[in-house]
Amino acid sequence: MLEPYQVDGRERVLFGSDEDGSYRVYSVGADGGRPRLEVGGKLSILGACVHGGEALYLPASVSDLGELYRVTLDGTNVSKKLTNVT
Repeated sequence: MLEPYQVDGRERVLFGSDEDGSYRVYSVGADGGRPRLEVGGKLSILGACVHGGEALYLPASVSDLGELYRVTLDGTNVSKKLTNVT
């Protein structure tokens, strides 16, 4: 996953990494800098879509498969569950 987006006129790039076995989502300024965790924890991200400063994503974990979440891409790593399939 590699998704460019813009917040307050500044460009950032959303990307995924599985450096420790869980697939997490980070962002970094388009001009470089330190990556910022946007979605993490003991889960793997199956897919994500960015619009403005928010992302919709589908995580997979032992206890959660197939639910849709929204996160504001501000580095707080706070998500809101949008569906209740299970």
